[in-house]
Amino acid sequence: MRRMLALAIVVSLLSMNVSGCSTPVDTGSSIPAQSQPIYTLLALVGLGIAITAFHHHSEQPHNGSGAIPQTPISVIPLRLTNAVPVDLTLDPNFTGNFGALLAGNSGGAWLVDLGDITTNNTVTVQYALPAGYQPTGLAIDANTSVDHEWFVDASGTAEGCANPGIGGPTTCTPSPAPFSDTLGSCGTRYISADATHVFIACDSGAGTVAWVAFDFNANKTGSGSYTYTAGPAKGLYAADAVFANGQAISQFLLFHKDGTSHEVVLTTPPTTGAGPTLNPIPLDIGNASITGVDIYAYNGAPTSGSYSIARYDSPSGGLSFTIQMLLLVAENGVPNPGPGRTFGVPLTHLHADSSGVYGLDPSGTLVVFRVF
Repeated sequence: MRRMLALAIVVSLLSMNVSGCSTPVDTGSSIPAQSQPIYTLLALVGLGIAITAFHHHSEQPHNGSGAIPQTPISVIPLRLTNAVPVDLTLDPNFTGNFGALLAGNSGGAWLVDLGDITTNNTVTVQYALPAGYQPTGLAIDANTSVDHEWFVDASGTAEGCANPGIGGPTTCTPSPAPFSDTLGSCGTRYISADATHVFIACDSGAGTVAWVAFDFNANKTGSGSYTYTAGPAKGLYAADAVFANGQAISQFLLFHKDGTSHEVVLTTPPTTGAGPTLNPIPLDIGNASITGVDIYAYNGAPTSGSYSIARYDSPSGGLSFTIQMLLLVAENGVPNPGPGRTFGVPLTHLHADSSGVYGLDPSGTLVVFRVF
């Protein structure tokens, strides 16, 4: 309707014989009387174009209020009775493959689900961890000869399990033997791995982050710590705040809730320096992940307004990362699940590879969106 109105205005005015008209439109104007109809015509033509442009813009999908959230490409339940996954990670050797750590029922054996979003949305391998071992974090290394899942519990006991392959359920026999991360009582622990190292860090919550690195034979290859300004909004994110830098071997990034990060490089001796800074600061519930030079995090509010996954990057190549694109997950707390694909918000444990952007909903359902 607006488009037709704008067109009618333009057509009717163009049919006027403005050249022979000398009656002023505005007697107080400095524009000559014979020129005033032309100026009026140009102004109204501009108005018509503006109306049409506004209508066109209002029809386009966007990430602001009122937009329709993206429909996920996969929604996979990853939960046991009365138990939901406590951690999620991706397999860096196989695009679309993931691992999920599931707490055991009533203190029973904890399970690991290994799945592939490209094979009928099913979990392909499931195995149990040794009785009594209750890890809090999971990582999969990038070693192409022997693919391992690595774990750490609240007391700092680390274990590695070789990928059991298709079959199961089975029980993991740790190899190497369980070992201590040597960090003692130091707060929340995080674990990550690349092609050569297992990396464990912990945040005291009082301004100190300590870390340690091991090779795949559990030999310590480096350790250290750094300080930050203490405060509830300054520490590491609650989960998945530590991960391998995909641009180089033996570099790990640690992300804080104020948008800053630190980079640990396992040189001899190891070095710790500034990493990327994210602006605007992601949500406290967001957990950044990296693919190449892109960093992903949750932004907005899961209950009101727009709730999105943001892709951060630095066009200049520096350490200042800003949002380059948003993928809308929910609007005013309402997601767009699609037929048979129900999920809730907020999402946690955000990861990304070239297959998609992954997260866990509150019920323990894996939700995967098409990559940006």
